[in-house]
Amino acid sequence: MCCHLKHGEYEGRNLDRLEEIHYIEKNLKFAFDINNDNDNKYVDLKSLASDRYDYVFLFGDLNFRISCDKNTLLGILENKDI
Repeated sequence: MCCHLKHGEYEGRNLDRLEEIHYIEKNLKFAFDINNDNDNKYVDLKSLASDRYDYVFLFGDLNFRISCDKNTLLGILENKDI
């Protein structure tokens, strides 16, 4: 799935982006079933993608930013405080 999340940098914006990802995860539905071999490829739209597939990939401009200096970031990574 390809998406473009909210842009901009201000306090709390990353939380907005995470909320968008959770919304997508809870509401993503496909109108057809590519694994269905019969002529009726349409399925119940109430069926979530996460219930029908083992993996659903999210691609696109997710707009997450790292907003700290290099030394702070290296310290976070070294301490595995992610």
